[in-house]
Formats: sequence, C-alpha cells, structure tokens
Amino acid sequence: NMFQPSDLRTTIQSTMNKIAPASQQQQQQQQQGDKTTAAGSGSGCCVTAPWSLRRELAMEEGVNKNITILKSYDITAAMTFEPPGPYQEAGADSTTFPSPPSRLRATYKVQGYFLPDPQVPNRLTVWFTGGQLAPAFHNCASPEQQQQQQDDEGKQKQQEQQYGDLNAWMELFGAEHRRSWGEALGLMGAKLFLGADLPDGMEPDGTMSYSLHRPYGGHGKGYVDVLYADQDLLITRGNSGTLHVMISNN
Repeated sequence: NMFQPSDLRTTIQSTMNKIAPASQQQQQQQQQGDKTTAAGSGSGCCVTAPWSLRRELAMEEGVNKNITILKSYDITAAMTFEPPGPYQEAGADSTTFPSPPSRLRATYKVQGYFLPDPQVPNRLTVWFTGGQLAPAFHNCASPEQQQQQQDDEGKQKQQEQQYGDLNAWMELFGAEHRRSWGEALGLMGAKLFLGADLPDGMEPDGTMSYSLHRPYGGHGKGYVDVLYADQDLLITRGNSGTLHVMISNN
C-alpha cells in the first residue's frame, strides 16, 4: 500500500527477475541517477541492508572490493490497471473502488539484494530496499501494423480509446485518496520499523518511488530456495511458499 489508490483492479502481463552483481547494479543506478535505493548505511556497508547482515557485508567488502557474493534481486512486473468491468456492482462506491476511465499500462519494480545462506546450500537470503511505480505508454504493434493503423482511422481511434494517457494517469494517482485506518497504521509501522520514505508526489513523467532505510530480513527470515537452475531455466520457492518459474532472456 505504498501507492494510492491501492485497491485497483489489475492484470499482470509479465514478470522479470533481474539478478546481477551488486557492484554492476550500483554503477548503473549512479549512471541513471536512480535514487530509489539508498546508498550507504553508516556501518561500512555498501548498500542498505538489515542490521543482522550489515557486519557480514562489511567484512565481505573489506576482503573483496567487487563484492562478488552480493547480488541485486530486482523484480519488475508489467501490468494494466483496468476500468470498471461489467461484473462490478451498480452503484459501487467509487471512493472505495477507484478505477481509471480507460486501461492504464504500468511497470512496478521492487528493488532488492540477496546473499547465500551459510546454513542451507540452495537458499538465498533476500531483502528489499525500495520500489517504483511508473506509467508505460507505448504502442505494442509492429511497424507494419502501425502503418495499417495510420491508414485506418477507426482502428487508430479505437487504440486511443482503449488505453489512457499521462493525463489519465495524473488524474488517478495525483488525486487525494483517503486511506483506511488499516492502511494508515501499516504505513506508520513502515516508517517506524523499516525507515520508509514514502512517495511525496510524482515526477513529471508520472513515476513514483519509495525506499526502505531499515529493510526487513536476515538469514532464515526472507529467502528463496533454488529448486532448479541451468543456463535457461530457474525455479525457486519463497519463504511463504510462492513458486516461481523463470526463463532466461539472453
């Protein structure tokens, strides 16, 4: 519930899990000016990490400046926020169930890291340091299809009406939304215990971000177990039982 409104009807089109050496990830973030992941923890640690892991990271950094043991663990989901469907009850409270007037494409990225668990050979200890929600406006058609759409006014108009633009995004996420008591208490806990920096408005392109300066985690707390891995396929199970099957895009 970092972003408001939080109870939108959403469909997921794809999920990507990017894993890379942390040193490469930090260089890319510096080049791109990415501020969603805090750098420096005040304890000699190169990234924001749970307290129980900072000593381990600081020791690793002292031995190997490239920090080969630490890797980024970013998850990006391509999604669509859906308008009201035919099954939505007539007269439903729009303040409780907000919906865009047309479909809105978006990407939601959660940024994190992992370390090998010293006790379980196939286990990776994972923690997350921030996230980002951004609009994704693009034409998915091929060049030939785009040319055909330009020749056909009806198809072009239908394309424009099916998906919203940046103005529709701003109207949905830029408006004031009243949080429930549960959401308000949850965010208060995130600020106190996780050191959460919550979104304060949005960038001109519609991007919203948050960061966690005291992320939750540690060996045996947040983790994924690697069930199978080769050059093309990765199968993992998280600590809550979620099973992920991923293929390489190389």
